[in-house]
Amino acid sequence: AVNRARAYRPQVKVEVSINNMKSISEALDAKPDIIMLEKMTLPQICQAVQIINRQTRVEFKGGIILETVRAYAQTGIDGISISDLTRSVQDLDIRLKL
Repeated sequence: AVNRARAYRPQVKVEVSINNMKSISEALDAKPDIIMLEKMTLPQICQAVQIINRQTRVEFKGGIILETVRAYAQTGIDGISISDLTRSVQDLDIRLKL
């Protein structure tokens, strides 16, 4: 899938999402630009970062709130998605009637 994505859109970065430790080696073999870790514990994230060992960019998403972001940042990951930024936003309904 990574090779097909690169062939189709070579200028676009390819991200692979994984949610368990078993998938790390398979993800690394595919050589994506980013590995997105999901739904892992802090110890699992630390272990994943060590295994990946800067072979590609590592990001995490899943349940991070502003109060816990520092602990996740200290694991060595390169990027974090914080759901509090979008969860607290209220919708604004803008309509254009002609």
